[in-house]
Amino acid sequence: MKPVTDLSLYVHFPFCVHRCAYCDFNAFAAARVPRKAYAAALLREFELRLADLDATSARVRTIYFGGGTPSLWGPRGIGEFLDAIATRVLFDTTAEITVEVNPGTLERGSLRGFATAGVNRVSMGVQSFDAQRLRALDRVHGSDEALAAARQLARLIASGALRSASIDLIHGGFDQTVEDFHRDVDRFLSLDLPHLSAYGLTVEAGTPLHARVARAEAPIPDEATQAEILRELPEWLTPAGIARYEVSNHARAGHESHHNRAYWHGAPYLAIGAGAHGFLTRDLARTRTDDIGIRYGNLRSVPSYLAAIERGRLPEEFRERIDARTHAMERILTGLRTVEGVDLDSLARACGAEARVRVLERADRRMRLHADVVLVQDRLFVRPESFVFLDAIIRDLV
Repeated sequence: MKPVTDLSLYVHFPFCVHRCAYCDFNAFAAARVPRKAYAAALLREFELRLADLDATSARVRTIYFGGGTPSLWGPRGIGEFLDAIATRVLFDTTAEITVEVNPGTLERGSLRGFATAGVNRVSMGVQSFDAQRLRALDRVHGSDEALAAARQLARLIASGALRSASIDLIHGGFDQTVEDFHRDVDRFLSLDLPHLSAYGLTVEAGTPLHARVARAEAPIPDEATQAEILRELPEWLTPAGIARYEVSNHARAGHESHHNRAYWHGAPYLAIGAGAHGFLTRDLARTRTDDIGIRYGNLRSVPSYLAAIERGRLPEEFRERIDARTHAMERILTGLRTVEGVDLDSLARACGAEARVRVLERADRRMRLHADVVLVQDRLFVRPESFVFLDAIIRDLV
């Protein structure tokens, strides 16, 4: 019998009440959300994926409902979907199950209802607790709604209804100062929640924000402010027992996102939904290959996605083989974002001894010239104070 391979599942729900000006995700503002039709298509795609998978060796360990705003699906819809997949694949009873929500009443639905439906972790896109900054970010919720929803999350964790919850904050945009963001962090800390994701605002091509910046109607995000926040944020969080475990993610012990860790460490994940991207290692794919595995990306258009499912086809826009060199580069790129760094022994087992030799040669040069990476017991780390230079370090090492 083949050994069981742990697998993560990402479920993409592309519908929103309102698409924010900075968003470049595959998301669409919809006056009417086709919940039932889309849910049926997701389940059918899951079945098609299992047929393309050696499901007898797969066990789902994490599930992440992302978007878009998947909470618009509602607790009942998510609960029914969880029940359906549990009958189709080996399902870990301790699996981490996360749903993304927004603070608006409609978007967050019934938080307790999600917990009852089987969700045990919530990720809430607050982005700021400041009313003026929320308007600048084009968010539709207000500061009072953000605080009320976050307090509700804290109560659900305290009661045991939820295992964990995270708040997202955005920094470094629209002339925000370090002190401004510190006030947002202080509000987060006052809530006694166990996880914070803090992202620097980026201006992505094709977004309304990009057009506004090009017309000089909005300022370019201040990289110096973002770098200073990146350096100082751990100092603000440490007294509350919250530590950085990835460049943008901070948690109390035991509250780290297991699903995101699967991405960062090169683990396989199944992804379903319009625009979703998945990665399957060769031990899971039915199609035998000498490569490390395959990556696929689904059609982004919801009508095209639904039409492909209706025809009984995998709704893929592309599928590519991932060779050892590519996989090694990706594991270095994502692993160096974490405080755990890159396990070079694991890298060599997965990608071959030459992958370890290649990265060590480049790391040695980097250590001699800049001293911003460290090798300890076959693990390669970026020094925490050097995370502000992470992009340059990664370019140098891959």
